[in-house]
Amino acid sequence: MMQIYIYLTIVLLAILMALIAPWRSIRQHGTLLPSDIALPFAPPAFTLFGLAFLNDAAQVGWGAILYPAFAILPGAIILNVRAFLLAGLSVSPEKISIGLLAAAAVIAFLVGGMVPPWYD
Repeated sequence: MMQIYIYLTIVLLAILMALIAPWRSIRQHGTLLPSDIALPFAPPAFTLFGLAFLNDAAQVGWGAILYPAFAILPGAIILNVRAFLLAGLSVSPEKISIGLLAAAAVIAFLVGGMVPPWYD
């Protein structure tokens, strides 16, 4: 039982360590914004809000613990896309960053409201 918490902690630390490269790249370009820092952490928070407000059935079992933990991965991927793929576009970094943050938050909230319960 305790092993799942250890594995989950190791995976979350690995994902957080992987966020250093995109944040550093964005900072070197001089376009690091608060929304870029919040981007990996918004999907887990809004998934948890979706679970709390829209999905009473998924609040029991492992869903309330594991679904927000899994939601940090899409935020990290979106941050890498913003740092390395969208940096060369002619759109301002402020619009890209805020747009990605808003889209990630809305999608995570809806996913949190629709996921099934996870009992085992």
